[in-house]
Amino acid sequence: MATRADDAGAVGGGGKGQRAMEEWRLLGRAWRSHEELRELLRVLRRLPDALTDPATLRREGPKLRDFLQNALPAHFQEEEDRAFQQALERAPAARRSGVSRAVSEAQREHVHMAAQSKAILDALDGLPAGPRPVDLEKLESLVSGLCDALARHADKEDRDLIPYVDLPEGC
Repeated sequence: MATRADDAGAVGGGGKGQRAMEEWRLLGRAWRSHEELRELLRVLRRLPDALTDPATLRREGPKLRDFLQNALPAHFQEEEDRAFQQALERAPAARRSGVSRAVSEAQREHVHMAAQSKAILDALDGLPAGPRPVDLEKLESLVSGLCDALARHADKEDRDLIPYVDLPEGC
């Protein structure tokens, strides 16, 4: 089965904006692992470069919206419903208090990243038909901030929680 990294490597030709648009198809897919999330973050970081054209913005903006409104919250919910509980139950006694702190911190980060997602959605809603450079700079800053937060969050979960969680095959 092809991974997102395989999909991204298969994208060919075209300029930087065209390549980013080809990779946008990745955003609508839920990721199975934090490694796949990191590939999505590489796509997201190129977002502002790809959205300088109003037609592209109208065509591709819904994919970002879907990622922020559906895929990201679904991932957070899966972690909170299953993964965090498994980590708490399976951590050795000597590590339980540290795992408990890591779960609490991850839950707070989920709330913060949900707020960041809302700010990006609000910025998208507020973009004029022909976005000005200042509009795109704001969007770029918001997207970059969310990408940084997601990357730090995934690194911490990989280090502190995932060792105690049964992951689906292929993750």
